[in-house]
Amino acid sequence: MTDEDAIRSTIAEYAHLADDGRFEEWAELYVEDGDLDIGGDVLHGREALAAFMRGSSTVGSTTRIFAVPDVRVDGDHATSVGNFLVVSNDMQPVSAGRVYDEWVRDPDRWRLRFRRIVLKG
Repeated sequence: MTDEDAIRSTIAEYAHLADDGRFEEWAELYVEDGDLDIGGDVLHGREALAAFMRGSSTVGSTTRIFAVPDVRVDGDHATSVGNFLVVSNDMQPVSAGRVYDEWVRDPDRWRLRFRRIVLKG
């Protein structure tokens, strides 16, 4: 598997773990001190990330990624950009936007260092 494919696979895993409510495992996809920026509000560290997801208004929704992210690898660092759509279980739109990611290679896998979510509409 190429590095690009491994990152795309992790992005898919990210969505599945969120959909399944497995937020501690979801947070493990970030480095220990990883950051998530949602519209300028920045969460720092795995514990804060998991706590945010447990209280999120999208709990019970399904994440649908409708564009394959563009992934660029440079040694042990990478970036990716992709679009997303979150829908409720009855397929009503909840949120949509674009994600900008910074990745680092850990000994066992690629992990998110930083994700910025820009909501649309």
